[in-house]
Amino acid sequence: MDLSAESWSGLKRHFLGALTQPSTCRVVPVPGPRFLLTSDGPLQGVPQGCLVDLGEVEPLGKGRRTVRVVNLGSETLTARIRNTVPWLEARWSHGRSDSMHVGEDGAELELIGLHDSLEEKPLASSFQLLLETLTGERTSSEILVRLASRRSYAHGRYDFDGTADPHPCDFGALDLSAEDLERPRSCRISFQDVTKEPLRVCFSNLPGWLVFEVDGFQRKGPVDGRFFERTAPFEVEIRPVLSPESIGHRLDYLLLQTNDGRPSFKEMLLEFSAEITSTQSFSKTARFFPGGRTSMKEATKGDFGSSSTAKTRGRMVHQAPPLRPAIAVCAIFAILTLLALLAFAFQGSF
Repeated sequence: MDLSAESWSGLKRHFLGALTQPSTCRVVPVPGPRFLLTSDGPLQGVPQGCLVDLGEVEPLGKGRRTVRVVNLGSETLTARIRNTVPWLEARWSHGRSDSMHVGEDGAELELIGLHDSLEEKPLASSFQLLLETLTGERTSSEILVRLASRRSYAHGRYDFDGTADPHPCDFGALDLSAEDLERPRSCRISFQDVTKEPLRVCFSNLPGWLVFEVDGFQRKGPVDGRFFERTAPFEVEIRPVLSPESIGHRLDYLLLQTNDGRPSFKEMLLEFSAEITSTQSFSKTARFFPGGRTSMKEATKGDFGSSSTAKTRGRMVHQAPPLRPAIAVCAIFAILTLLALLAFAFQGSF
């Protein structure tokens, strides 16, 4: 752009004159308390204040959120809650009254929404948060709260050892030296489909003293993390391991996860306990297998480590013959032979 000298001079006079004039705009602080609202979840800004969404719950269920009031000024503020509705409870986390002093550390406001209807319908309402300084300056903010309900449907039918809901399973007191204790009490859990969508079941964190069996296939612990996943229908049998390593008081949990629509059946902790003892002492004994193989196993005077147990595993176990009598016989025979040779040599010399 080409400008004449006269045009450049005019522009300079215009801008320099404007800069030398006093400003017509001023920044004036807004009177009243200064504060900020934060939350552990998203907050949506609206012209009246902010919107808090409590999410979706079951009919007659509760939704919770925590809103934090942050004081941006140097003066202590007094916050009050006004105009709440019956289905919404707004209370301070560290106070029992409707008012709360908000200092430098701020204050937490708990919002609890109760969906008091069996119908699937959304609930929406608002309440006022009034703030006042020590000098009497006031301000207010409107907090809108929304809560929706959605009915969840069961994807499966469960049988937790005779009950429809999970419960602790106590195997009781188990004595490893008992002769009639071949198969201890077990806990059976079955899963069935009730909808077109298949029920998916996952098991995780198998303790080391439990056996997990499905359709004749076993899995022994310990296993950290997920170790089994399958769709219904099927049945699971869980029982304790009868071994010297399991002796003692046992209390562990097995994690069960499903895709059931009901929140209480999505993730469950199954509790198992037992008191495993033994009145006999265990010792190491040598076992000789055909082919020259030798194995060291735990054994007692009872049924543990007997040949009948080995036969059930599809192989024969032969007990080693005692060695001390054979050694004694060989020693006596050697001594007698030596004496006979000495006597024969003595007679030959004469």
